[in-house]
Amino acid sequence: MSEGNLYICCWKKYSDRFRVWLKSNPEIQAEALSFNEASQNIVEQISCHLGDGEPLLDFTPPPPDRYLVLLFNHSSEISIGFDSIFKRAICTYCGCTHGQRTNTQLQVMALPPKADITEVTIGKRIIPLYSEKFLNALTCSERKSLQFTEVISKRKSAQKFYEITARPDVLTVFAKAISFKGWQCPKCSLKRWGHYRVNDPIHDYIASEDVSDSMRTFTVENGTMQKLTMTPERYEKIKMNQATRGIVADPLGVLNDGQYIRAPKLPLLKN
Repeated sequence: MSEGNLYICCWKKYSDRFRVWLKSNPEIQAEALSFNEASQNIVEQISCHLGDGEPLLDFTPPPPDRYLVLLFNHSSEISIGFDSIFKRAICTYCGCTHGQRTNTQLQVMALPPKADITEVTIGKRIIPLYSEKFLNALTCSERKSLQFTEVISKRKSAQKFYEITARPDVLTVFAKAISFKGWQCPKCSLKRWGHYRVNDPIHDYIASEDVSDSMRTFTVENGTMQKLTMTPERYEKIKMNQATRGIVADPLGVLNDGQYIRAPKLPLLKN
């Protein structure tokens, strides 16, 4: 049998275990304490019974969220020159920037009085900003690892906001089984992409080998934005904190070995 075929898998949680099986052949199944381990085991079963060593899995219903990416619900306007923020100037062809961040403090015109996550856009790159109250809801170790830098506001603000300046912990990957749209700039070589499926909230994916069970709060870079990511349990604790307001999140996809590509070839952007 050929390899790399797509398999529709069903799953269900029984008490403290997850069971995964092929929709077309329920006798091919696997169980484990975690969904991720069960999905890895079903890959082995498919290889053993069907001879496909590189199966692509699609789950119905969608898999349980292993991680969530926090979303901003407000936008702010930058008040200083773009060139002082990144070492690499904005590309004159694609209008984007992906250079290394400078040590210059970010300056905005104003900050929101009733939001905990806002953002500024610089050369089509989105920079999330987090309120002081949101930071206080994090643990000391989380704040230290994320390396927050205060943002300067031209107008008086009811609360301080901060930018994450640490390098991203994880980079996104391309899912083999899901169509994506994207391009590569012929001048600066920047790649931009996204996964899109009807009624699917997951637009970004990471490789399971790039994360560990000990990672509860970390950052994910998708080429356009560095996203703060949490486990569902950590996210719920943050939301329960009365100091935080209106925080929402989208699920982050996690793919096993053989289900993703790290650097696929993208069509060149045409102006």
